[in-house]
Amino acid sequence: MKTSKITLNGREYPLCFSTWAIKQLCAKFGSMQGMSEAMKAGAADTAGTLDSTMYILQVLIDAGVRYAAISDGTPPVAAPSMDELEVVCGMDDLPQVQRAIADVIRADSETTVNVAPEKNTETATAN
Repeated sequence: MKTSKITLNGREYPLCFSTWAIKQLCAKFGSMQGMSEAMKAGAADTAGTLDSTMYILQVLIDAGVRYAAISDGTPPVAAPSMDELEVVCGMDDLPQVQRAIADVIRADSETTVNVAPEKNTETATAN
């Protein structure tokens, strides 16, 4: 599982795009495509774009906190609530937040393939 971090108001938060996070996001937006469209609503629906982006951020931070507690024994802490995120994030933070969301989703969907060196397949020839 690939995770990343985002710094908001001087505090670093973990982000994780886990199965749990995907299920939460699909329940809210109907699909991952629906989530993507909700973040792109833009000027036509600024409040909707902000609500969607803060919800996605809150879910990814919550998943990151849960993942850290399970994977490396980090003491569990409560993820910030939607209200708390809306207080510490301004309109000027929106591009950074959306980039962080896209980065953690992209990082988790990348496939890493480890290739072992080819074994010596030459056979000895008889004289």
